[in-house]
Amino acid sequence: MFTFTWSLFVWGTTVWQMTLAYLLYGVASASETAYYSYLYAVVDKEHYKTITSYTRTSIMLGQFVSYSGGQMLHSSGLVPYECLNNFSFGAETIAFIVALIIPAVKTNIHNHESISGNIFPDDETHNLINSNDSMETVLTNGTRRIAGTTNALEKKEGYIQKIKTDFPIILKNERVITWSLWWILTSGLISQLYNYDQILWSTMQCDDHDVYNGVVAGIDTAGSAVIVFSLQYIHFDWEQHGEIISFLSTLYFGCLYFVMAIVENLFVQYLLYLMSVFCYVALITVAMTIITSQLDPGLFGFVFGFNTVAATLLQSIITFAVVDSRGFNLTVRGHVKN
Repeated sequence: MFTFTWSLFVWGTTVWQMTLAYLLYGVASASETAYYSYLYAVVDKEHYKTITSYTRTSIMLGQFVSYSGGQMLHSSGLVPYECLNNFSFGAETIAFIVALIIPAVKTNIHNHESISGNIFPDDETHNLINSNDSMETVLTNGTRRIAGTTNALEKKEGYIQKIKTDFPIILKNERVITWSLWWILTSGLISQLYNYDQILWSTMQCDDHDVYNGVVAGIDTAGSAVIVFSLQYIHFDWEQHGEIISFLSTLYFGCLYFVMAIVENLFVQYLLYLMSVFCYVALITVAMTIITSQLDPGLFGFVFGFNTVAATLLQSIITFAVVDSRGFNLTVRGHVKN
């Protein structure tokens, strides 16, 4: 799907083609949940830590190479700015071919185990989060401690029945709800930043020599990798202080966005962007770790997918309200400010 998206970016010339490209991009992005589900389905549980580490490292490394390479090609004058989309299209085509030849999943990731209202006692969850194990280890080892037994009816009626049975239990789990709400609200807003930051920067770039977007993106991915790796050495009770962390981080993002809307200096804008992204990367990792420590492995895709859909819906509503002519029809800076 990403291949079709970038083909429209390369050869599309009309507004409706760009609209279709973004529609396909949304569909392709939604498939990331299935991608991670595939990885966990084809390996044993004892390898979850390894596969998670490899996956995150490879993704960040690929992004770093892409951003840095694009910046060097553009700054050196070897290729025009528009030509970078051609490289992206070529990379997506190669990835599509690789996806066609990888083996299919032969096992079912959903083991239809039943969960109880509180999978982990508070003291056990506290020890998991604050142990010397890495975040990936918490995710892996925590999901093995599932309470309850397999229900024969769930086996027959499948995954949908499991969702119906476990959904009320999820709603009663305050930690899952707190961090899911934070995930939805913050991801919806940070997506606006990802989508419109370069448009805002372009208003402050006098010519092509002022374009350092690739450098910033490279620092973004490299710094994010370091932050995610370092979280395993930070001993802090994230669960106990979840409400205050979510409140302060939301206030932090709001202040940064307001400053972005009024600052005219491009390099200050770059710094504010990195401050936003680094904080988001750290806390979304914490949120995912805490949520997965509370859930049956078969529910990861459902909860993550629901949070992603809700965040995307929020982003769409905000975009319609501030950009569309039937809404506020704000300028670029007004969009960021509101």
